[in-house]
This record gives sequence, structure tokens and C-alpha cells, in this order.
Amino acid sequence: MLRCGGARPGRRQARLRYLAGVERVEVAHVVEVALRDDTVGDARISSRITVPPMAPGVVAQVQVHGAARAAVVTSATVAPGPDGGLVTLGDAVVPARLEAVLGSPPDGGPVRADASPVPVPVWQWLVLPASPALRVPGPVLVTLEGPDGRRRVVQSGPSRPAPDGSLRVPLWIDPELVGSASVFELRGDARAGSTGYLATVVNRGASAREVWIETALTPTPKRWLMDSFPVEPALTAELARTAIRVAPGETGRAGFQLDWAW
Repeated sequence: MLRCGGARPGRRQARLRYLAGVERVEVAHVVEVALRDDTVGDARISSRITVPPMAPGVVAQVQVHGAARAAVVTSATVAPGPDGGLVTLGDAVVPARLEAVLGSPPDGGPVRADASPVPVPVWQWLVLPASPALRVPGPVLVTLEGPDGRRRVVQSGPSRPAPDGSLRVPLWIDPELVGSASVFELRGDARAGSTGYLATVVNRGASAREVWIETALTPTPKRWLMDSFPVEPALTAELARTAIRVAPGETGRAGFQLDWAW
């Protein structure tokens, strides 16, 4: 029932507007990367949002929110009609880079009594600025064009937050880099202890490679970095990051020791 107050007697024509949430929205992202060298280039990002069919005359407004849900970063309006509608957001050119990353062993270890390694794949990631539209979960179609003009197309899963606040898209397991890692207990009990972390990367390729080693950490109230090589890792509450350069045909290693207490 629509009730009008304060109107004079007689027939009136009224337009009723209302808001209704739609859950059957499909999101897909397209990223086209032009590489200037093996790892650095520019990317054009566009996010395509498909709105389901609606009744004639219905208008849909698509909004993308930032980290604060109340802040609308970008929006678009579409009249879907009986066959649905398509909204394209973004289409911006942003800097992009490729990173080879060796992550933590499965299940964070497990923590062992010795330093026996566990095989860990080295993933190639596409690193992009934190685009609000790209944060919306959905598949990512990535096209990489190298300086020589060769193209590679990768259908990837949703982007994921990177440690530095940017976004990362998983591409493929690097066939030239063979990784392993281990987490082992040096000493300790339920209240305090010392844990060692060791990672190894073998470069089977023909050129030197930079590899980021990321180690998941268990947050503890107190923690001390006691030893590390070849450099100190960058530490956060839940992650340690170290970059090493591995020559072709060589093996690179990085490790550190953390003392901790509850």
C-alpha cells in the first residue's frame, strides 16, 4: 500500500522507488600486462560485473566498497532488462611486477626435531596495487606480453592480499626453481622456546633469479630474532620475508632463529 499525505483529492500518478539486494551477481576480472623486462611492467585492469535479468524499468546500481564498508569507492548504474546487464569498472593502467615466492611448508611446518626439509613449490605471483574492484572475489584472466612480443594467458583464481598491502594473483608454479623448507625446534616447553627456520631454493634456469621466502609465524607476546642469514628477515606478527638472489645452477639458502615466550 502506498499512502500519500497532504495531497488534494483526485487521481495522482506516483513513481515508487525501492532498494533490493541481489545475490546472483557474477564478477570476473581481466588483467592485461605489458612487461618491460622479465619482472616489471604495466597492467590494465578491468572488472566485469554481470547483473541478473530483472523486470522492465528496473535500474541496478553496482557499488564497490573500500576497506571501510561505509565508503563507496566506485559505482555504476545499469538497466539489466530481461537478459541481464554488464557493468565494467576500472580499466586503469597501474604498475605491475612478477614475484617468485617460496611460502611456508604445508600446515606451517610441522615443527620437527631436526632440520629435515619439506618440498615447497615456488609460485609466480602477479603483484598489483590494491584496486578496490579487484578486491571483489572472482576469477582473474591474466594476459602477459613480454618484451619480445610473446603472450601467455593464465586463468587464475581470486586475488589475495600481499604483505605490503598490495594484491597478488597466483599464476603458476615456477618449473626452474625447486624449493624446500623446514621448521625445527631448538629448545622449549609450553611457555618459552627457540625455533629455527631454513629454506633452500635450487635454480635450474639459465639466468639469476630473485626469490622471496615467506615464513608463517605463530604470534607470541614476546619474540626475539637471535640469528639469521644471509640477511635479517622483515618481520610482522605473523610473517617473515627474506629476498635472496640465486645464480643459475646454484643453490640459495636463507634461515633464522626466533626465541619466543608466552
